[in-house]
Amino acid sequence: MQNRKSFIRSLLLILLTLAVGLSAGFFAGRSFQQPQDDLRLTVTVDEEAYTEFSKEDLGGNFDELTYFELSDVSIQIGRNTMKLEDAIRDGYVTVEQIVAQAQEDARNKDCFLYYDKIRGLTIFRYSYRDQYDIRVIYDVFECSDGEQYHISDVMIAPPRRSADIFTNLRSIVVDDSGEPIDLLREDWGLEFTAEEASPTDITINYSQWGGMAVGDLSVKWIHIYDSSDTMVDSTLSWTQDPIPITANTFQGEMHIDWEDYCGALPAGEYTLLLYIEDVFSEGEIHPLIRKYCDNQYFPVSFTVE
Repeated sequence: MQNRKSFIRSLLLILLTLAVGLSAGFFAGRSFQQPQDDLRLTVTVDEEAYTEFSKEDLGGNFDELTYFELSDVSIQIGRNTMKLEDAIRDGYVTVEQIVAQAQEDARNKDCFLYYDKIRGLTIFRYSYRDQYDIRVIYDVFECSDGEQYHISDVMIAPPRRSADIFTNLRSIVVDDSGEPIDLLREDWGLEFTAEEASPTDITINYSQWGGMAVGDLSVKWIHIYDSSDTMVDSTLSWTQDPIPITANTFQGEMHIDWEDYCGALPAGEYTLLLYIEDVFSEGEIHPLIRKYCDNQYFPVSFTVE
């Protein structure tokens, strides 16, 4: 009888040990399960390439995704390698998962994380050394009139190139219908008109009077768009010295030559966007001024015949 009780106790002890071991393995597996897919990307660099994918292109899965100077971005899902935009559209992966992978990689020192600021928005740049950059804007833009707009924008670019890309907020701040919003401008008392245009240059008349500029105004960058609202991409590298704007003048003139940067333009209708900065020292800002915008775009329409 004693031997039977000992056998039963031993059997129960063995069963209890197995149950505890299986439970520990189950919970350990759930707690430390690693993702099956490596969500890192492979890219093909092409300095002439620029592709934007809208929310519709991505099957409604993200607001906007951009490839800058990349002709192809691919991801491996299981045993299959597919274009990233197709994988997002078909639901194999989300943009949020790609960003989460980048955040994890930054924490593990597998990529470098940098921060930039533009009009109160934070731009995160995840740089994968000699592979690619992922630039992320996921924030709320607050206009000076109190209106707020959620911005979700991701750009993938060659290594270190994402830091050189100027962010035109007008292209990523949209209303509920998906149309870009012209952000409220500071009053700088500026007006521009095209006086004479050729395929390689333009003369612009301007007036500046009154307004609320704090320091000295100057044109720092230009961007040219054709009649279909497509940007002449190479104007992004336009690096002519800033063109000063004379204060309190009814008739000023500036000359802009872009031939060395994007060549001659074919005949057609164009819009020249002047990126203008207000340059001042920090002490010149009145303490009651809040959310002052020190840079903004001014459009100038012109025709090349």
